[in-house]
Amino acid sequence: LTANAGTGTASLGSVGDTASLADLDVTGTTINLNGSTVAVNAGVGGTTATLTGAVVLGNNVTVNTDGTNDNSLTFTSTIDADNAGTADRTLTVTAGGGTVSFGGNIGNTQALADLDITAASIIIAGAIVKLDDDQAAAATATFNGAVTLQNNVSIDTDKATGTDNSLTFSSTINADNNTTADRTLTVTAGTGTTSFSGAIGTGTNGSLADLDVTAATINLNGATVQVDDQGGNTATFTGA
Repeated sequence: LTANAGTGTASLGSVGDTASLADLDVTGTTINLNGSTVAVNAGVGGTTATLTGAVVLGNNVTVNTDGTNDNSLTFTSTIDADNAGTADRTLTVTAGGGTVSFGGNIGNTQALADLDITAASIIIAGAIVKLDDDQAAAATATFNGAVTLQNNVSIDTDKATGTDNSLTFSSTINADNNTTADRTLTVTAGTGTTSFSGAIGTGTNGSLADLDVTAATINLNGATVQVDDQGGNTATFTGA
């Protein structure tokens, strides 16, 4: 399915919940995902579903591109809840061996309650990921796959008054290319727990320029943390 709304708005209910699609490409200034399911895991695989426009979650949305042969998924712009004050929106993406790319900020205008991504490769190109919906129950955001930073990224799960969310990286974290860009990662989890299960900055040209983590508990389960790009910064671990 290809839908091009140009400068208009594209609004979708559930997609592929009865019979999954082989590909989905939607273009619009705003893309409203109002159904709970987007299934794009049929066919021969190897395609990339694309949402080209600012995505607004009008439901707790699960996107599945994990099929017999996995598809990938690209969000080219921002992702926000429709109204964090009245609805606790979550986004779950399951891409199996595919790649999930986030081209814009997540939750910066209307924060998400939770974010769970599973893919072989996870690319974060936006600067801000806000998972601090104050009204929502405490959750653990998860990045289950190798994370590549294409920006200086700040992830916030520290709520104003509610119980803070936690954050887990299940695999490696690397810069995209530290010979051309000095990538930093900042995590603010308040009273939550932040867990790093893989090595950080050890990939080819993957070293970070800075790493600053604030949480009640910080678990470093990978063997190596490499933050030696650029120089002059102070990496900080503020928490137990």
